[in-house]
Amino acid sequence: MVARDEGGGELPCAEVNTALDVLGRTESHNELHRRVSDAAHDGVAFSTLNGLAVDEPELKTPRRTSTGDMNDESSAFDSFLAEDQDEEINRATGSMWDISDDDNMPLLQSTIDEEVCLPAPEADFMVIPFSDGSLGPTAAPDSVTQLPGVISRGLIDYSTLLVEEWFKNVCPMFSSFDSDVNLHRKLARESWTRCMAMNSSLQSMAAICLAPQMPFMRRVAASHLNNAICAIEADLQLVRNSDTLQLQTDLLFALCCVGTTACWVNTHDTVTHYLHEAKTLFRRALQVRNGYSPSETQQLHFFQDCLVYWNMLVSVVSEDSDDSDLAASIETDTLPVRREQSLIIPHPWAGASATAQALLGRAIRLCRLFRLRFKRNMKLTALNLEAALQEIRQAQRIEEELLSLELPSIDKIMETGDKLSPRSHFYHVAEAYRLASLLQLYQTFPDLVTRRLPGQATDVTGCVPWDKWIVPLCLRLVEVLRQIPVSSGTRCIQPLLYITASTGLRFNQDILAQSRESGPNPSLSDTFALANEPGRTESMQSFFDIDDTLATASITPLSLEITHARQFILGRLGMLEHSLPPAPIRVAQDLVKVIWEVYDSDMSSSKNTHWIDIMEKSNFRTLFG
Repeated sequence: MVARDEGGGELPCAEVNTALDVLGRTESHNELHRRVSDAAHDGVAFSTLNGLAVDEPELKTPRRTSTGDMNDESSAFDSFLAEDQDEEINRATGSMWDISDDDNMPLLQSTIDEEVCLPAPEADFMVIPFSDGSLGPTAAPDSVTQLPGVISRGLIDYSTLLVEEWFKNVCPMFSSFDSDVNLHRKLARESWTRCMAMNSSLQSMAAICLAPQMPFMRRVAASHLNNAICAIEADLQLVRNSDTLQLQTDLLFALCCVGTTACWVNTHDTVTHYLHEAKTLFRRALQVRNGYSPSETQQLHFFQDCLVYWNMLVSVVSEDSDDSDLAASIETDTLPVRREQSLIIPHPWAGASATAQALLGRAIRLCRLFRLRFKRNMKLTALNLEAALQEIRQAQRIEEELLSLELPSIDKIMETGDKLSPRSHFYHVAEAYRLASLLQLYQTFPDLVTRRLPGQATDVTGCVPWDKWIVPLCLRLVEVLRQIPVSSGTRCIQPLLYITASTGLRFNQDILAQSRESGPNPSLSDTFALANEPGRTESMQSFFDIDDTLATASITPLSLEITHARQFILGRLGMLEHSLPPAPIRVAQDLVKVIWEVYDSDMSSSKNTHWIDIMEKSNFRTLFG
């Protein structure tokens, strides 16, 4: 048997088995690794690769080729997406991901063991909670936690199938493009046979993606997720106890995989402490300034952009006040000089402009800090006023950076070889991130708008009305998003853009207030009943005359544009629900709907209701990416 690498070449079976044997040798790890590995042999949870025989199925890595075409074994869904027909896509995908309780799959348990966190042979599964970065201080070294039930050891070994599933279907969905230049695929191909954390991470992601159609895979997903966490914790402990400063490529990639996909299992798990661990590893590696080869330098820049993207996602749901400027510091950290290139190679997460994502992360974090501090302490003290002024000045600096940001032109972006993700898509995504950042700043800090349009400050609060600035900017963002088809491979990095766009779609409050003052209208069924009653024509005419003036006043070109934009955003989120892991997308849908519901019922003409306040109150939050 042979295993195939990314480029279609063959990896000798002896070489693969040698790499797999390293995972199982007790002398190659410390005592903690030994216990983790031994526990894995006793249960189906890890489905250890040391037992692979030469007659196991080959590991195939079908992917989009250099021309963008998927080979024969690619998923039917991805090949169908290439048709670029939104309506046909919506019909074809149907209920691909439908499952009633997928939003909070009951995979995470709260039981923690100090050193051995893999399931016992008689255990069903056990998963370390993501909210805790430790392995617990009290458990006995060789103890294991037993839960009722058991995964039969007679089940098929899923390891080869799940890893193959990751390369075949999960990797293209996990990246904004998929081809030979996709480093996600390259790093996974190099690390899955030598790193237990990476091996289990790939299997957990694949099993989670299969669970909606194969419910029994939830148990397998939980087991592999548990293995990934345990292996990551073990590797982190080894790194902390060593003086090595080299880049920990396998561990960093495993952290990125588990950290950004934990919300696929449970939407409330944002895994913030794993982001902190990844940042620590990255900064540790930066201490080696000139000791990196060209390939290692490429990996440093790759993980830098990964952390910028991940940091941006976390900034939406976590203020992290002690770490508020980390995205900017990562952006400006001294790295080995990147080889000058005539074309920009897009990043699987950061696209063609990590700077635009870093600025969005800084902008949203600042908005979040401002709103939460304002809500928690309303006292008009000198200290609070000074803090608010400092934040306004910081918002001005970010705004100036955004307005002066030069995005790469389309002809400066390299084609990735994936026909679903042409370079024009990366340009539009970068522009959308820039507009989304400005939109968040202008909503939260209206003084910025007043500086731009001093003569338009006619609002009762002395600010520029939304209709004059924020709504038009939001509609411009929506137009940019319309230019990216739903079939684009960049859809995996778009959900946050749809949420930010939804936050600026607010109707004119005066018209909504008039509608509320007119009293409730009869339901549609009551209206038809009225029309069918004999002798009620005059009453029916009177009913329509009452609302005729108000209805005419409510229909304006801007209100129609807002309505169409809302429909577009909900439609796109609905399509993403069927082409991406659905749990985070469903949270995004719920959040968008509740934002608009609160906007439409807001009686205040000052528009003080902020979408971040709504998100915090409703708890509709997760990693939207």
